[in-house]
Amino acid sequence: MLKSICRAFIMLSVWLRLVSAIGIATPPYGDPNQPYDQLPGTLETPHVKWARPLAGGPIKALFILPYGDAREVVEIAQRLQLDYSVIMNAGHTAWENGYAEGDTTTPLVGVEARQVLERIVEQRLSLSRQYDVIVIGKVSWVVIPPSVRSRILEHVARGTGLVSLSPHRLKEGYQNRTFVAESPDVMFSRLFESGYGGVLADSIRQSTPFDVLPIQVLQSPGQFQELVGVPRHEYAQAAMCLGTSSHGAGRIVALDYFDEETARRHSNSLTPYWNHPSGDYDAVGYDFAFAILTRCMLWAADRQPSPKWTVSLSGQVAEPHVPVDPEVQRRCWHNQIAKQVVARKAPVNVRVEISAGMDQVSWVEQTLRTRSGLRVSRVRRPVASMMSFAVGALSRGDYLVDIRLLGKEDAVVDFRSTSFRVEAAQRVETIALDRAWYKPGQQISGTVRLRRALTAQETVRVVAVDTWERVVAVAPVVGDATGGRFSILAETPLSEIWDIVCRVTDERGVVDEQSVVAPIPNRVFDDYMFMLIFSPTPGRGHWKGDLYGRLMRAYGINSTYTYLIYNQQQQFAHNARSHLRSIAYAEHHGEILGPEDRDRDPHQEQPDLDLAELSRMLRRVAETGEKIDPREFPYRMRYFGAEFINARIDQYRQAARFGSPFYTLTGENYLSGEFRGRENSGFGATTTRVFQEWCREQYGNNLTALNAEWNTDFTTWQQVRGILLTDAVERDQLPRWVDFRYFMRSRVWSQYFIDWTKMMRRFIPAARTGRVGHDHHDFSRYRTEMTSSKLYIGQEIHPQWRHAMTVELPQSFSSKPSFLMAPQSVLRW
Repeated sequence: MLKSICRAFIMLSVWLRLVSAIGIATPPYGDPNQPYDQLPGTLETPHVKWARPLAGGPIKALFILPYGDAREVVEIAQRLQLDYSVIMNAGHTAWENGYAEGDTTTPLVGVEARQVLERIVEQRLSLSRQYDVIVIGKVSWVVIPPSVRSRILEHVARGTGLVSLSPHRLKEGYQNRTFVAESPDVMFSRLFESGYGGVLADSIRQSTPFDVLPIQVLQSPGQFQELVGVPRHEYAQAAMCLGTSSHGAGRIVALDYFDEETARRHSNSLTPYWNHPSGDYDAVGYDFAFAILTRCMLWAADRQPSPKWTVSLSGQVAEPHVPVDPEVQRRCWHNQIAKQVVARKAPVNVRVEISAGMDQVSWVEQTLRTRSGLRVSRVRRPVASMMSFAVGALSRGDYLVDIRLLGKEDAVVDFRSTSFRVEAAQRVETIALDRAWYKPGQQISGTVRLRRALTAQETVRVVAVDTWERVVAVAPVVGDATGGRFSILAETPLSEIWDIVCRVTDERGVVDEQSVVAPIPNRVFDDYMFMLIFSPTPGRGHWKGDLYGRLMRAYGINSTYTYLIYNQQQQFAHNARSHLRSIAYAEHHGEILGPEDRDRDPHQEQPDLDLAELSRMLRRVAETGEKIDPREFPYRMRYFGAEFINARIDQYRQAARFGSPFYTLTGENYLSGEFRGRENSGFGATTTRVFQEWCREQYGNNLTALNAEWNTDFTTWQQVRGILLTDAVERDQLPRWVDFRYFMRSRVWSQYFIDWTKMMRRFIPAARTGRVGHDHHDFSRYRTEMTSSKLYIGQEIHPQWRHAMTVELPQSFSSKPSFLMAPQSVLRW
């Protein structure tokens, strides 16, 4: 009896522990820690308070957008005073059925995800709730369940506004990016495709400096034109078209950015997608995207500003002189240059005139910013019907003037911005360095050329600025009045980048300045790098990457995966500016070069796959330090041949400008058929020849011994070749297959990565290479050539029970200081 009681007590304890663990893992609906349910909103990022605080009080809003993009709700709430609620679904083309990672990641899956989402939808869309506006963040109208769509329209019919960003009807499926529902939807067309922007579109055009923004404004959807030869995900600008309609008593805005196929790449649900080739994050452009959304939400809520007013700028007209980058230009519809250009030498005035609604306004606030967002000045004055703000001396460049009309208790009544450019007779034409990168202690030398000779009031000098924006060195320009040479000692650099700035000044301040990046690679690394994979990173042009760069070091993350494999060299520089070490995802090599390679017939030899011949090419580069001639080495494994290797050499030379502790050469890639245990490669001409040489060595040049071991009757070494598993079984020659597969794993597969490493080191000094993913390597051969790493550590409970051994075993084969890469992916960023 006592035993039964004890057994029951133990079972109850175990059950309670399990229930407790489950509760901790996924808090129940309504729990403040429920990830679907709460947005803390405590992290403040740079922004302009376009309409915060808002005259008339906050807008009560409900947002429907993917979980991974929910931060954008906090972003709009920093700029527009809101009382907001959120319904977070899986993705733009998925309601609750997301994926384990990426843009459709959700913290809950399966039945639990559906039930929690259903309960939140039922609560948040209850007709007992009152909203001023509902915002749909690029979630497909088809994906939203019919009952949810009906409930949304019930709210709208009784007066709630509706704003839909990039409204679309892509089919459901978390991987779907292009397939649109075939059947017509009359309601969708009436709501989002039938109207034009009207007064709202006019107010946005008048209040937003589109000339300097990466947004092309269209009057109607039919005006949209593809950029010839540019994939959508490479567009450096977004197109924008506004449509308005109504449903019952509610106003509807269709804010179309034509980016439903690409927005998920940068987590843009409330903002437009664009992708600058330099990887720059345009914080000012992002800020103005929320200014546009603010106006759309105010109009839909019937809270649009009522004052009538204008902002104008006067000054001496000048001609713009802005170099155009062809690579950027081909990705854009317009050059982002201010239409109004004024001369630096003459006064500039900003004029504000209010013709109606002045009784709502107490103060007028004017803020002057550079195009990069740096505040130059801020002035605040009591309101008058006509007001003028003088602008002081400015250096060459584009500027923004933001005007806010403030009412009681500084609540924002209305806002608008305009742009202008300052030009000067003098400017820095070029600044160039003599080397691609520098070692600490070397002289950073270069040349400067000015547009014209310096006047008596002008001076020129060169300064070095580190990534903390500290001037760390100053040098004169030695030459004539139009330029010359300079030299700066890279003494004890604390960052991997110095900006070398040529600055011309006169009695009024800086006339012009131009800069160039001087990399000073740091090739000394800590014992441990803490990084994340499958996560946003700096240098990829979007808000999440910028957030990563500014926040993660505070949480112990000191490095990031850098996509050298995709030639994204700009990431190295962006990482250096964020003080993150660049761990290079350099290659993903193997015989699986495309989806079709996974379906090669396991019963057929694949003689076109010849890794040993590629190794021969790599050894030539390692020996000579030169590119290889495709005529001498004509072999190609699909796209992989001499031309590919030569192109990678160019990328490695650029990558050498920055330090990296580790270059990944392969991951989840394999010899053909290997992953399924049905290997079918190793029958190429060079691989067969090398196999014959290896067999002669292993069997002491004794063909009789080989025949006895293999159950073969070869008469010459030239007959020796590999064998498929099925043939080996049928011929009773399994020892032959074992030898062949060991040879392929050790002397072809692993040898290939040894040869690639030696080739890389011709261009990247002391590069440490290795692999991630699975363990199908002969680690004993990597002892002096490569190091080790492992992905996906600690993905389950109590990883310490076995993962120490998982990484120590392969690392133990490295005689040099080895490298452990065991990152976690930020699945829910």
